[in-house]
This record gives sequence, C-alpha cells and structure tokens, in this order.
Amino acid sequence: MIDQASITRTVGELSTSAARHVVWLILAPVLAVGAVAAAGALPTKSLAGREGLVAMGVGCGLSVLATILGSAPAAWAAIKNPEKLLVMALGATILRVIILVLLAVPVAAFAGLPSRAFLLWVGIAYLAALAGEIPMLVLLVRRTEAHK
Repeated sequence: MIDQASITRTVGELSTSAARHVVWLILAPVLAVGAVAAAGALPTKSLAGREGLVAMGVGCGLSVLATILGSAPAAWAAIKNPEKLLVMALGATILRVIILVLLAVPVAAFAGLPSRAFLLWVGIAYLAALAGEIPMLVLLVRRTEAHK
C-alpha cells in the first residue's frame, strides 16, 4: 500500500537526484569550455599574440556566462516541474543565444579586442558548451521519462 511517507520519500529522492543532475548540467559546459580553451591557447597565442589570448578569454567567459544564465529554465524545470523539462530545455537554447548575442555584440564593438579572435572563440566556446550540456540534458530527460 502506498502511504504519504513513501510518496514524500520518493519525491525527496527524485529532487536530490535532479539537483545532482542540475549541478552537472551547469558544470559540464564549463568544463568543456575550459578544456577547449586550454587546447586552443597555444595556437591562439601564436596566431594572434597576447591580445588574441585576451580575446579568447573574454569570448570563452561570455559563452560560459550565457550558458549558465540560459540553463536556468532547464535547471528550474528539472527540480520543480520535470514534466516541462523538454520544453524548457528548448527555450533555454533560444535564451542562451539571445544572451550571448546581447553580451558579445557590445564587447565586439567597443572593447578593442581583436575581433576575429574574439568572435571565433565566442563560437568555439558556445559549441563546446553545447557539447557539454547536451548529454546532461539527455540524461535529465531520460530520467524524467523513466519516472513517469
């Protein structure tokens, strides 16, 4: 027989599991961008000099910031409303692109960074962040579907 205590315990376990997945949802893209930036530092320095490295750092930082802010809807859905996770994850993708454009355009226009290096690294870092985030979203969606 199902009682209130067992339901509460199951919901608590799901919330803890979801919270763990949310941490990875945010951490995985950051680690992916860090790995790509580490791999690209030497070629960037040789092709664009120290200014290129600064542009790389700023581009990667903006992509990470946009990813973290854009992941908020999916993270919220994973913890509070798992039924809406897939829709929120798709919305998060659009939100992330909007945030990245709103951050990158003024920086590209006014920061005085080498624009080619900056824009190249914004794109590379964004793709790396997606490569880190997508497997985590797939795990979250599968976990949600398994508990239906």
